Amino acid sequence: MDQEVVDVASKVHYSFLPEDYSDEFVEIAVTVKPKGKIGGDFCSILPLNKKKLFVSACDVTGHNIASALYASRINTFVFAHAMQYKSPCHAINLLNTFLVQKLADTGMYATFCAVIFDFKDRTMRFASAAQPPIIFFHNRSGQIELLRSETTFLGFEDPLPVPCSTDQMQINSGDKILLYSDGLIESEDKNGCILGTQGVRNFTKSHYSLRSTEFNRTLIEYMLNSNNSKIKDDILLMTVTVK
Repeated sequence: MDQEVVDVASKVHYSFLPEDYSDEFVEIAVTVKPKGKIGGDFCSILPLNKKKLFVSACDVTGHNIASALYASRINTFVFAHAMQYKSPCHAINLLNTFLVQKLADTGMYATFCAVIFDFKDRTMRFASAAQPPIIFFHNRSGQIELLRSETTFLGFEDPLPVPCSTDQMQINSGDKILLYSDGLIESEDKNGCILGTQGVRNFTKSHYSLRSTEFNRTLIEYMLNSNNSKIKDDILLMTVTVK
């Protein structure tokens, strides 16, 4: 495909990507590093009201314009329906139904993670479909929990073959929540060792005091320095710091 067309498609696609977000309750940094010019990693940050916030992340198969279009369609669907969501699983099930009905013949599929923050109750409800585990750093205890995915890829089968389950966590000032694609944890160092979830956990424990934007920048730099700046898969990283 003509490189100029790819360049324009990339510019348009990533113009929909949310900018870093901050309000009186949280700050969120968003970093996307595609393997090539364009890819299928994407995310959304949508205030539902003054004290509720919806956050999602997706990773579509492939590293091309088709992947980007699929991810953009997920994003527009989420944007159009966010106010209807009763829970993260409600979001996942509605999205899966849409993808199966409209796009199953593309042969594409996606991972997806949805989080609803309620700052009045100081809670986050979450559910994931084949996403890497959310990394939750508890500022009060210094401990890290892995909040694992419980259902399958979206876009294959409706209803989902493995029922979705929404879980809930209490949030406190200084907590950090990381949503990311597998491109982050599958990066390798110079010796061929994979960074892995454990590597990101270790990094989070030693850098938890950084603000979200600086945290993302430092983690991505660390990853690129470890593997000679070679990106082998699209990378998405969203870091939420609770105020």
